Amino acid sequence: MTCDVFDGNIYDVLQVLGDRYSLMILLEAIKRPVCAPRLIELGIPPATAYRRLEVLRRMGFLESKGFTATGKGRWALCYVASFKSIMIRISGEGVEVKVNYDRSVIDKKEFESKRAL
Repeated sequence: MTCDVFDGNIYDVLQVLGDRYSLMILLEAIKRPVCAPRLIELGIPPATAYRRLEVLRRMGFLESKGFTATGKGRWALCYVASFKSIMIRISGEGVEVKVNYDRSVIDKKEFESKRAL
């Protein structure tokens, strides 16, 4: 199935995937559920952690998985990666982003997006 990613704005996808904190979050989330307090422990500034989690969730790369208790008696929302892999291909034909969604997390099919530059 071929369609535009995120209303056809492939540049936003590339910008988010090129951000070091977003990449840290995705790499962590593909291994295990993540929550903001854990990301802060990894060195991501608090406001940045919460903003990036929301952006990645809105773009469909993360899904909320429920709450977990923090060590301070509070609850934090956890997220899991909604994908198995993301591939970016740049060629003479343009830019292609291919997301292979994890169907056990989210009911989306693998899709591709191509955009000529």
